[in-house]
Amino acid sequence: MALEITPASGSYVLEFRIMVGAGLLLILISLFALFIDLRNLYDKFPWFFKLLPFAIALPYIANTTGWILTELGRYPWVVYQLVRLKDGVSKVVPGGAILTSLIASSSSTLSSSPQPFT
Repeated sequence: MALEITPASGSYVLEFRIMVGAGLLLILISLFALFIDLRNLYDKFPWFFKLLPFAIALPYIANTTGWILTELGRYPWVVYQLVRLKDGVSKVVPGGAILTSLIASSSSTLSSSPQPFT
């Protein structure tokens, strides 16, 4: 019975590896950039600086794959009726705290948005 209700894990493994790989690549790029900077080797590694703009996407890839991993791991259990939706909601954070956070972040976003042209 347990094998029938367990979601396929292939996607989870792939998402996890992409997330961790992007994070490790960012760390390696940062360490190599620090090495170049401390030793003043800018002229010896021009190819590295041509590759740096492509590294801009790595944090977004790591963040998005981590989010997908989290959501894929959490939601199927509610969908397949192992847990009712009302039981899947966190009881740690009260509703008032969520409402306060929503109002604060919304008002902060609205107050910092640019004003339309008149």
